Amino acid sequence: MVPSAVGGVAYIFSTIGEPDVIEHTGSPERFVIGELDDQQISRIEALDDVLSERDGIDAVLADDIRVELWRKFIFICAQAGRTATTRLSIGQIHETDVFWGIYRRIMEEVAACRSSGGYQTTRRYH
Repeated sequence: MVPSAVGGVAYIFSTIGEPDVIEHTGSPERFVIGELDDQQISRIEALDDVLSERDGIDAVLADDIRVELWRKFIFICAQAGRTATTRLSIGQIHETDVFWGIYRRIMEEVAACRSSGGYQTTRRYH
């Protein structure tokens, strides 16, 4: 049975311009896609073709989308967690040793959860 959903990770740049307004602030948009069962079948290749034809979109067909999903999850946990709790931009967090250290430790902790589930990446979070 073929799953009805494909795995995907979107990388876009946006900010809250004002209350209730999300502004798209940069490019390129990057979409990493792949089958959740590691099979490269025609539908994911067709989706890759469609995305790749669009100007401003960097489409990547992942070898293992679960690894990519974990990478994004690790990033989001640290990014959203620290910017929300400190009310600072990522630039301000990066410039403050204590906050940046906590940010990195969050990434390492989530990566440890990933590793305990059997998913490995070569990325280190320093």
